[in-house]
Amino acid sequence: MAQIVTVAHLADELQTTTSRLTRWLRGQRDHGHPLISGHRAGARWQFTREDADRLTEEFQAKGAAGRVSDSAVQRHAEGVIRELLAKRLEAPLEPKVITLASGSSVHIDAVEDVPIVVELQRRS
Repeated sequence: MAQIVTVAHLADELQTTTSRLTRWLRGQRDHGHPLISGHRAGARWQFTREDADRLTEEFQAKGAAGRVSDSAVQRHAEGVIRELLAKRLEAPLEPKVITLASGSSVHIDAVEDVPIVVELQRRS
């Protein structure tokens, strides 16, 4: 039986957010991408491992044009901020993916057993 890869799992592999990947997938579908042109609006994004690997290559090569490196810089900055915040709060903070009852996931930048939850955003 072929392994099924969800959009949340694929986003984790790509180290991006589910919403960013979903927006990219919608754009690809709307432009007639052969792997996803038949995806119905509102349906779950699920792929075979082979298709997920092909989409991963495309996302990294052209889908995030110029933004992949920005993500690496942002992740580094989040790590520095998280470390400084952990020292200030005197609490161990780590990034975490929380799966909601709906099945979607939320990427938390810094959490300590849920009493402290932080979402970092870059100013434009």
